[in-house]
Amino acid sequence: MPRSTTARRTQQQRTTSSANGRTTPGAGHLLTLEEIRARHPREWVLMHVLELDSDGEPLRGAVIAHSSDRDSISEALAKEPLKGDPQYTGSYYIFRAPAPGNHRAQFEAAVDRFHDGMSRRFGA
Repeated sequence: MPRSTTARRTQQQRTTSSANGRTTPGAGHLLTLEEIRARHPREWVLMHVLELDSDGEPLRGAVIAHSSDRDSISEALAKEPLKGDPQYTGSYYIFRAPAPGNHRAQFEAAVDRFHDGMSRRFGA
């Protein structure tokens, strides 16, 4: 069964003009990483990074493409300008957005189940 490929990429969504007339990808649709994850759960996302946090991790940016198919994200990235190209305006970040839910609570419950199982097995 073929995988769904729904990569979305439109120039209008991705670009705005800055004061100097230069086109800046994504400036009109700046989203936090959390907003992007919420909008595209269970999908691969190609993000143009426009702001980093104090640790140098992506904080805000613009979605260039998103899809359930990882290969379509690679194809979208291949169409983006590289360092040295006059159109290059910064880095990119590829990630798979998690499913909605309380992941911390799910993780802690899994750790508790593991710990309980180990305790029963090894008598701790």
